[in-house]
Amino acid sequence: MLNDILKFDKIFITGIFGSGKTRLAKHIIPKTHTYISFDDNYSYQKEDLEPIYKLMNKHPKFIMDALPVNRNGHDNLKNFYQNNNCFIVILKCDIDIWLDRLKSKGWHDESQISQYKDHYSDYYDKTAKEVIASFDNIFMYDST
Repeated sequence: MLNDILKFDKIFITGIFGSGKTRLAKHIIPKTHTYISFDDNYSYQKEDLEPIYKLMNKHPKFIMDALPVNRNGHDNLKNFYQNNNCFIVILKCDIDIWLDRLKSKGWHDESQISQYKDHYSDYYDKTAKEVIASFDNIFMYDST
């Protein structure tokens, strides 16, 4: 399956934070592709995807550790996706293992982590289903 995915020019790895997107992207990236870190190139305060889209258009082949969408949903990405050779990998993991990952990395304290159960459910019950309904060439992988 991995060899089939790596035949695509533009690969997006998406999933909830802490699901292993960056680790997987850096692990599987072939020499023919550029790694684009979403977090290193996106301003969460400005919510401006323009720098990300510029990078996506600059590199003929890349792996990005996110799926760049805004509050308007996936409409901006659909056009890009349909006109390029793209593939999306959705990472999913067991909720208890995911919460343990957050704790072990020291990302958040215990009170915050308990709030993330709703965030986890919302992501996989809503966002991931929207992605699957919106795009072709998708693979969901359990990163547990």
